[in-house]
Amino acid sequence: LYLGHAHVLLRDATDGPAGCLIGLPGRDLPACRAADFAAFCDDLGSGPEADAVLDEVVPAGHALFHTVADDHYYISRITIDPVLRGNGLGQALIDHVLEQTRRDGFRHVSLNVWADNVPAMRLYRSAGFRIVDTGHSPAAAMSYHSMTLDL
Repeated sequence: LYLGHAHVLLRDATDGPAGCLIGLPGRDLPACRAADFAAFCDDLGSGPEADAVLDEVVPAGHALFHTVADDHYYISRITIDPVLRGNGLGQALIDHVLEQTRRDGFRHVSLNVWADNVPAMRLYRSAGFRIVDTGHSPAAAMSYHSMTLDL
């Protein structure tokens, strides 16, 4: 699993992390997705059952996740300790990363979010992200929104 650049939000100097955001430049995303997929295939193994899984997973992945432009910063994952959610920590983490990406010269930030993840959608919209596309996979019974923020 490629982790990209990790931004960790600490509770204080003695406690563990309160949250983490993993992101990377869009130009690095295809290679990272390929590496993740190769690791998934290695774990899956081979045989008819593995082929059936791949027959379902590959089209679903293509349907759900759009291509990210090379000049975008891509937020791959964000998590906040469940005990600490609802205290503004997600917003603080997003704000920190947006400021860092501006300093690094990025003018756009992209992410994908499960369409039913209401708290995440609220967080991203409050930060200024807008939905630019929605991918649906009937086979996987899910939808993901592609969201972008122009800095």
